[in-house]
Amino acid sequence: RLLSLQLNLSQLNGPLGLLLIITKLLLQSPFQGMLFCWILLNPALAIVNLLPLPALDGGQAISAVILGLVRRHQPRWFIPAQALERRTRTATLYLLLIFVVLLLVKDVLVTLWS
Repeated sequence: RLLSLQLNLSQLNGPLGLLLIITKLLLQSPFQGMLFCWILLNPALAIVNLLPLPALDGGQAISAVILGLVRRHQPRWFIPAQALERRTRTATLYLLLIFVVLLLVKDVLVTLWS
């Protein structure tokens, strides 16, 4: 399902939903819960961190490559590129934080209604 991108909103979990899933796994089988965290969660977080969004590491790597290439042939008017990069990174970080807060609100509502 993941490879065909057939995901819906009910399959997304925020911090609270993830904590509830991990707690259930740890209560059922502590060893399997720990394996879940180590084997599935860490690579998933690494992949998300490498997404080419300016606030994440993948976006910073791409912007470093682009700025490195552009600086070699940088015209005089291109000086404010670093300020633009900083603003883009800040705006993307705010959007990511809003997304996490929305997922947290969704998790709280689902937890209260179930």
